[in-house]
Amino acid sequence: MVRFLGRRAVSGAISGMFVVLIFVAAVSALLAYNTSLDRYNQAVSERNLMEWERLNEKIVISAAERVEEDGTLNATIQNIGAVTAHLVSLWLSAYDGNGEPIWQQQYSIDIWISPGEIKNNFGQNNAYTLVTAGQTGKTIASILLPNSEWIYLIKLVTERGNSATYILQPPKEEKEVEVPAPRIVYSPGTMKINYENPNDESKWYPPYISDEKLHESIADGKLYVRATFLNNWDRPITIKWGSVLFQICVGPSNKKVISFGGYWYGGSFTWNPGEEVQIIYKVDSCTWVNNLELESLFYEARGITAVTFTGSAAFSSDVPIGRGEFFSSAVLMDGLLVYDVDK
Repeated sequence: MVRFLGRRAVSGAISGMFVVLIFVAAVSALLAYNTSLDRYNQAVSERNLMEWERLNEKIVISAAERVEEDGTLNATIQNIGAVTAHLVSLWLSAYDGNGEPIWQQQYSIDIWISPGEIKNNFGQNNAYTLVTAGQTGKTIASILLPNSEWIYLIKLVTERGNSATYILQPPKEEKEVEVPAPRIVYSPGTMKINYENPNDESKWYPPYISDEKLHESIADGKLYVRATFLNNWDRPITIKWGSVLFQICVGPSNKKVISFGGYWYGGSFTWNPGEEVQIIYKVDSCTWVNNLELESLFYEARGITAVTFTGSAAFSSDVPIGRGEFFSSAVLMDGLLVYDVDK
């Protein structure tokens, strides 16, 4: 009887141990599960944070140029994202004018840029390490762009894998803009002459003068011609150096050209669209030697007692033509009728 009771006690003890082992195993499994779950959640959170940072990292190359003096790169980089960026690599590709690739270079860099920060002079005065065939090469202070006619693709890469690109085009040749000539119009019938006093309105006469009076007045330096001109352009014209008047007559029977001219200068002035200006020229030169040469234009046998001198005027304006010269606008005007007083 006693032996039977001992076996029952041993059996109960063994059962209790199994219960304890099962409990310990369950607790251990639960702890392991919770630990794994925590690690998983932490890994997911870190991954989400990294993804958020990657998505919110935005780098732009806002400007770039090739410095003409030494052929180096000068770029401006801006961080428009919400996180600090670490620039670790620069890829530089060169193309010819037809877009055909020439070479590609990789540089190792170490530049930090905070949100909202702008870094100027990228490519200048810093440490840029040229990477050749996967190996680190020499460190240089500036990025060289050797040819001004090439196209360069600039690509910056961050530690998070984001990138910013910029295409640097060669400078375009500035084409000269063809400016239309000013349209200055002579007002017909406004030409008059004065050989006494240009300030006396009563001394201005119609453009008819005898050959003797014409020769005498020019010889004495007392011949003035007045005419009115209109700015028929759509913009103001600034007269820079004044205006020149020419009066030319070929004459009958293939005579040589006989002419005289005048010059006016009153300083620079602006001539508004639609505005008329009155200009007085002082005649200061002639091509005939004496009055006999001037009289040779008239032929009594042919009934030629008067000849007409055709008029023209030119104005030096501020309108640039070609390489910047000032355009001289010429207009035709009425001429003088010169007659032989003895015929």
